[in-house]
Amino acid sequence: MSFGGVLGRIRELFGAQPRFPEFLEAWDDLLDAQMMHWDHLTDDEQERLEALTLHYMNEWHWEAQQGFTLTDEMIVLIAASASLLVLELDFDAYQGMRSVVVSETTMVLDQERRGPGGLVTSGPVAALGHTSQRGPVFLAWDSVQAGASRSGAGFNVTYHEFAHRLDMRDGSVDGTPILDSEAHYPEWIEACTKLYEDVRNGEGPRLLREYAGTNPAEFFAVATEVFFDKGAAMERELPDLYAVMLAFYDQDTAARDRRVRRAQKRRRDTKSKRRRTLPVRGASGNRKAR
Repeated sequence: MSFGGVLGRIRELFGAQPRFPEFLEAWDDLLDAQMMHWDHLTDDEQERLEALTLHYMNEWHWEAQQGFTLTDEMIVLIAASASLLVLELDFDAYQGMRSVVVSETTMVLDQERRGPGGLVTSGPVAALGHTSQRGPVFLAWDSVQAGASRSGAGFNVTYHEFAHRLDMRDGSVDGTPILDSEAHYPEWIEACTKLYEDVRNGEGPRLLREYAGTNPAEFFAVATEVFFDKGAAMERELPDLYAVMLAFYDQDTAARDRRVRRAQKRRRDTKSKRRRTLPVRGASGNRKAR
């Protein structure tokens, strides 16, 4: 959808004066500086990501927790990170979501937790993020910022929590989002089940951290983090999981990784070549006669 179409939809939804009427040029600079995956996108993908980001900035209610000051720039980074997951899906991918609550750092939430074997416990827990079907997405800003700026770390709390929102879209939290064809579900289950059991048994691949074995929902959320942050490694080491994630998100993150690495290598080679052609101080051709 073009920017004109996006702005028309925003005005239709929120009236003539939405809170964020346009995507500012300064926000491009912000994403270039603070969202490492921004540089991995083509010009067309960046333009569409801007449109999605602007849409969610206006659609969701944004709230700070515990006296924290939430700036427009923080909202841009969170909305852009959430938008990347659904870049090839649609504007309604986060259907039913209404608000995002941001704290300065790790928050303490009183919540029920479903662990291995379906065991449900409750009580206060320290969390970097939290998502529920009927409530807001909670995020700790310092973790949001760290995850966005460290491409390749395999950890991004925003991707993690918004993957849960995609999982919840069918009304259940089971690690299986709505796929575009019934024929894809057996492939999904086959690709994920054994890996999930391996992680639970302490025999999982190095790419998937132990938390992926908590339950199927956490497995999907962790796999999403790795898919977007270490796409080439997932394609190489876990090809079946990569294939089903690619089919769902419709984004070839491994190809992006390779494209970025090639560009980085060209820059390094150019710098090295330039250094070799510079005159060397003290060499015979530059030495002053005595």
